[in-house]
Amino acid sequence: MRTLSAGENVTVENEAAVRRWLPRFSLLTLVLLTLLAGLSVLLYTARREHVKALAVAEAYRAENRELRDRFGIFDVTDASKTHVRAIREPAANTWSWNVYLPTERKYWLHLSHADIGFAGLPEKGQTHGWLDGGHFRVTATYQQGDDSKTRIVIMRDDQKSLQLDFSADKWMASSTHCAGQSRTELTDPAEPLVLLRLKSGEKSGPQSWSSTTKPTPGILLWVSERKDGE
Repeated sequence: MRTLSAGENVTVENEAAVRRWLPRFSLLTLVLLTLLAGLSVLLYTARREHVKALAVAEAYRAENRELRDRFGIFDVTDASKTHVRAIREPAANTWSWNVYLPTERKYWLHLSHADIGFAGLPEKGQTHGWLDGGHFRVTATYQQGDDSKTRIVIMRDDQKSLQLDFSADKWMASSTHCAGQSRTELTDPAEPLVLLRLKSGEKSGPQSWSSTTKPTPGILLWVSERKDGE
């Protein structure tokens, strides 16, 4: 057996020391590292899909809010209260509302076109009709012809409920209150519910009108509770 020289012995010792410091990987270690890498990729992918799903859900929620606002959709949160929400109408001179009235009561639907003020209500409209409680749509349409003939038609769902025909000079609205435009309004059913108060200006020229506090023509549409015996 050959004896290593001093120089060879030092070289062998150095190589052994280097091998001791080199990382050693077993098969189990390689499997665990592979699993960890795979889980990291899965976690990244799942998080990315989660963020995308959240964005899609928010888009659907925004679209749902937009549709509810456009079509005046609301949830009845208190069945003892009157609920009203305006519907966005693309047609000119047309107003619509979704209305809920508590079902244990009876109501009047009133319509007037003359002597409309900024506040207050007459005892009854120039025309009025009965209303039962429930959930329904009310639509008001104002039509003004060149022959000074004016018509206001009130629809409940798809059935004509009230109509006023009258002769009047042309007029232009100077102020309008429309119930439930920005949110669902809840009120006590014993209190009158004004759906529309449209007040015209005072004619100050052939084609001009100015605001006035005096009662003027317009549209006043409101709901009141029907008392016993009425």
